Amino acid sequence: MAKIRSLLTLAYLCATALGDGYTPKNTHQYCFYATYTSLNTLSWPAASNSSSKAVELTHGQSKRAATLKKSPAYCSGLVEVTSLYASATTLCHGEEFSEGIVFWKGLCKSVGFPLMDLTDIKTTATNEYIESLAVINPSTTNATKIISPVVLDKHYYDKAVRYLVSMIILLILQRTLPDRTRGQT
Repeated sequence: MAKIRSLLTLAYLCATALGDGYTPKNTHQYCFYATYTSLNTLSWPAASNSSSKAVELTHGQSKRAATLKKSPAYCSGLVEVTSLYASATTLCHGEEFSEGIVFWKGLCKSVGFPLMDLTDIKTTATNEYIESLAVINPSTTNATKIISPVVLDKHYYDKAVRYLVSMIILLILQRTLPDRTRGQT
């Protein structure tokens, strides 16, 4: 566990230097971020309780007709939200869990939708319930839709953290090292 925390701290320090997209704001949020990025690669059912809103598109000075934008499943899809919550409960502890929820709310807000109310999920997600869920490894799951809540495999999560750290370091190296091909003919 200390090794994973060290990797998460490194990921945070590197990502802070990058500042791209919606990224965790502190080291505690990386536990949820690794869980989210792992589970979000799977195929989830459309959010039945999904909210939609009109989004006005502008191009230069002219405005186009409003289009309907649906809330992503990680914000309002009961199966994916329950899976994320159950996985975070299993993998993230203490501040990692509470800060992960803060990150999740911010992630949903960054795409223009609120995170659905977690009250019912918190009540349902007892230890017994979570232990009854299928454990999923995204690298061995076929393309079928996930139709009921699952929990992310711990070994896959550990790999996801290592991959996340290595990608962030690679991005930093690409941005900071001089381009050796410039000026060469």
